[in-house]
Amino acid sequence: MQEERRRHERIPPSNNAVAMMTPSSLSPFRALFSNVIFDISESGCGFIYSGCEERPSSQKRLTFATIDDVIHVENIPIRVVVDVPFLEKKHFTVRRCGVEFKDLTDDQREKLQAFIAHQKAS
Repeated sequence: MQEERRRHERIPPSNNAVAMMTPSSLSPFRALFSNVIFDISESGCGFIYSGCEERPSSQKRLTFATIDDVIHVENIPIRVVVDVPFLEKKHFTVRRCGVEFKDLTDDQREKLQAFIAHQKAS
């Protein structure tokens, strides 16, 4: 059995939370809704995405926002922990990805904490 590495409680976000990988070759609208967050904490998050979209990598960064843009956290450096098929059909694949946040600035950490608190309250 694999040892649990998470240091912080992960919470499911509300329906108004979105994530976007940057930089992205997708249109801004498509990129914004291409990643569905299923849990988030101060140290990482899990999300699903279409397998035909760009794969997450350590060269990518994540941006989180609420749809009403009350809170957004930009350019979070990541380390991909897991990236596996979640659902495979004949013409498409949905993948599940887990990432660890790396080297956050104090401003990013504060905004991320506010984003998580906002999700808990929603």
